[in-house]
Amino acid sequence: PDILSIPFQVFYIVIPTISLIGNSAIVYVTVRSRSLRSPCNILIGLISLGEGWHMLGHYVMVASHNIIENHLMRQDYCVYWQVIPTLGMCFSSILLLNVAADRLIATQKF
Repeated sequence: PDILSIPFQVFYIVIPTISLIGNSAIVYVTVRSRSLRSPCNILIGLISLGEGWHMLGHYVMVASHNIIENHLMRQDYCVYWQVIPTLGMCFSSILLLNVAADRLIATQKF
């Protein structure tokens, strides 16, 4: 059975591709520009890197849907395929919390 229709597969390829291009641009500009070397900007660049890793999970989903018969795979293979996207999601979420705390502290007067 075809669980994901072709329009959904196209959607799950196009949107992550746009995200990867944007996040890669943020990482590239953060690395190349000397004026963006503040701690907050470095954290934002690292968040973009983590989100890029997270977006790889969409490609894994579409690829596994088209490659694996009956849409069932061994649990250890599933873990191996999803470890980088999951780490990227956790990495970027933690850093986003740190940036939010940093910006909150930066706006306070002590």
